[in-house]
Formats: sequence, C-alpha cells, structure tokens
Amino acid sequence: MLNQTAIVFGGSGGIGRAICLEFARLGATVVAIGRNSSALDEVLKNLPTTSDQEHSILNCDVTDTKNISQVLDFINKKYEKVNHLVNAFGINSDSLLVRQPDSDIYKTINSNLIGTINTCKAFTKLFLSQKHGSIVNISSIVGQHGNIGQTVYSASKAGVIAFSKSLAKEIGPKNIRVNVICPGYINTNMTKSIYICI
Repeated sequence: MLNQTAIVFGGSGGIGRAICLEFARLGATVVAIGRNSSALDEVLKNLPTTSDQEHSILNCDVTDTKNISQVLDFINKKYEKVNHLVNAFGINSDSLLVRQPDSDIYKTINSNLIGTINTCKAFTKLFLSQKHGSIVNISSIVGQHGNIGQTVYSASKAGVIAFSKSLAKEIGPKNIRVNVICPGYINTNMTKSIYICI
C-alpha cells in the first residue's frame, strides 16, 4: 500500500483505530477522522510513519454535509489522490423499542445510515473523477440477523448493507469497489455496556 492514501471515518473508535494502524503499518498514508479530538491525537501518535507517509487527523460530524465537504476540500488540497474510504463509525443506544426515546432513534439512524450515505456520496464523486477507488463500510452482524434491544441499531446497520450492495452495482463498472463488513461482537468502548449471556 505504499504511496496510497486511506481515509478512515470513525478513526478515533475501536475498530476504526485498528484499521488506521494497519493501513499505516502496510505503508499507506492515513487520514483519521472522528469526533473525539483527544482520541484522534492518540491515534496520530501511534501511527507508524516513514518519510513517505504524511498522516492527518480531522474532526467531522458525518450527519453534516457541509462539514464533510470541508473535509474533502482539505484532503483534495493536501493529497494528490485518495485510494481508500473506510466508514467505521457508529453509535448505539441499546433499548427495547417501546422504551427508546424518539431522539435516540433519529440520532442512531442519522449517524449510522445517513452518515454513511453522506460520506460515500462525497467521495464517490472524487473516485469517479479519479476513475478508481475503494469503499469499505462497516456494518454489523445484527444488521443481518437482528437482536433484542437493538432494533434501531440493527435497522441502521441493515440499511448500510443494502446501501453498499446497491452502490456497488452503480459504481462497480466504473472501477470503484464497494464492500461491506459485518463484524460480530468486538470489545470496544461502544460495546462495553452490552452484557453477553452464555
């Protein structure tokens, strides 16, 4: 991955951080993007760096298309090309549906699903102009199978799966790959509140 640039939204979280570290280890320049400034600082400190790598960190709200445009402007000015986009962000508010506040429902859908659509739309335009690119969206196993107490989160992640499949059909013929990954339980800050019963 030498001389390649990887953009990782959700780069301050558990999965996103690991992805950033692996990209950097393989020789790519990494732009880690998230909402937690102190966590992003820690990511930047720990990224393996050679003379060919010029890593960056940026704050961004994926529900704000203007904010995403600002991020894209920065990237276009600083980097010659972008090879990879990874959407590794997500929020969860575990609750039975009848108890879940409307505000949490909208927040989860807006972040996990609409946020993914927003970032993909912005970077798809860039990839089309470059005539190449790779998109990886992180969904969840509950997006495939559902889970008690995670109806809204499951719906948002199922949406990411369907969106990714459809986008792949749209832009695959244009030399742009779109893949979606559905991890099971991973021990991150987001999952600390989940109780595993065996």
